[in-house]
Amino acid sequence: MNRWATLFQDGPRTVAGVMSGTSLDGIDVAVMRLEGHGRELRWELLQTASHAFEPALRDELLAAAEDAQYPVDSFCRLGPRLARAYAEALADTEAELIGCHGQTLRHQPDPAQFAGAQVSATLQVVDGAALSVHAGVPVVTGFREGDVALGGQGAPLVPYVDWILFGHDTEQRVALNLGGIANVTWLPAGGAATDILAFDTGPANMLIDAVAQEALGVPFDDAGAAASRGRVLPEALERALGHPFFARRPPKSAGRQSGDAGFGRGFADRFVQACGDATPEDMLATAVEVTVVSLSRAMRSFLPSEPHRIIASGGGTRNAFLMARLADRLPGVTTSHEFGVDAHFKEAMAFAILAHEAVGGVATGLPSVTGASRAAVLGSISWP
Repeated sequence: MNRWATLFQDGPRTVAGVMSGTSLDGIDVAVMRLEGHGRELRWELLQTASHAFEPALRDELLAAAEDAQYPVDSFCRLGPRLARAYAEALADTEAELIGCHGQTLRHQPDPAQFAGAQVSATLQVVDGAALSVHAGVPVVTGFREGDVALGGQGAPLVPYVDWILFGHDTEQRVALNLGGIANVTWLPAGGAATDILAFDTGPANMLIDAVAQEALGVPFDDAGAAASRGRVLPEALERALGHPFFARRPPKSAGRQSGDAGFGRGFADRFVQACGDATPEDMLATAVEVTVVSLSRAMRSFLPSEPHRIIASGGGTRNAFLMARLADRLPGVTTSHEFGVDAHFKEAMAFAILAHEAVGGVATGLPSVTGASRAAVLGSISWP
């Protein structure tokens, strides 16, 4: 029998999820034991690990994400180089399948004229074939393209997993992800996957980290300590909140790109300029407030009703000041740790689950979330 034939058979699988987000703060790995599908999925988290990007690789990824003149020759090597970094992060794990998101460089799901046609696109760089060869097991990548091909936003992808992990029969819940971009998942009480509503709300760590780098010369504001000593700058806050993305109704998704859905270097530079000669502490306090206000406004404007619980995860949960400010505006916010899900590894866990569902032929694309014309099995498989 073909050694990989059992991959498509029902039964427990050990799957590694690999995630590097728009914050570019490194690679997260989560190894899970998975059996079943959908809300019947049984899971056990076996292992987690985080690995910082090598500085040279991070610089290349940041340049590729934000520099329109990034060389094609360098881009050609970026996917294989990133695959090697992912493989090194997986070196101490044992899995029979890998789900890898890749690194988002562009996210352009709204159709635009290109070469004589209206084209939607998204780009998460990773050489799936190279990663599969390095790791010695099949790899699922390309989770977003199928949804975009069906007219969807291709994001957020994690709401299907939020439904598995946090869905409840009698409580209305919101799963809140604080990554480079903030997003929310509305989980109605007793709802099916088709009842989920989810969308990006705007920047989170992406802006806060950019301001920390610009104002303090450090990669991030540890625990929000500097921001906690600052005061919000009202004019800079309102100017930032004037970005057209905040007023758009879902489905919507954001990223580092320029334009109406972009919160990368250009947005951060304009924010810093608007802050004038303010102290670093005031700039950081205001950056935190951009996340807090945009998120709370989006929830009140676009969700059907108030949730019973708000369950936060992502790197932003390490920012104690951000979490305190969110609690002031969104009473009852807590972290996924209280529900048995490591807040720092939920997205890596998500891509393990999405890969498991992909080889099981389960549709994880949610039209109610992305606006796609139908649900789809997401992901493409590479073989070693």
